[in-house]
Amino acid sequence: MIFEDKKLERDTFRKLRDGISLNQRENVEKNVRLYIDSFVKGYKNIGFIAIYWPLKNEVDIRSLKKKFALALPRCKEKKRVGILSMGRKTSYQRF
Repeated sequence: MIFEDKKLERDTFRKLRDGISLNQRENVEKNVRLYIDSFVKGYKNIGFIAIYWPLKNEVDIRSLKKKFALALPRCKEKKRVGILSMGRKTSYQRF
């Protein structure tokens, strides 16, 4: 039952994502950047901003790396989760 529910949810959200236009995704990306800029304005050192790697037709906010250091979740051995960090001027580093 749970697996059937998960499949139904995945299919529903996949259809929703597929129905979003490129213009809409770009507008969301722009609004996320504006929100994060306003949120971090008062902080001197925010460290990393955690994001996700976008799936097909999801909003892609990886462009934030131009201004901020990013952290992505990554799978490690024994079902552990690690962090993949990407600085403004560096490639990905594993933690």
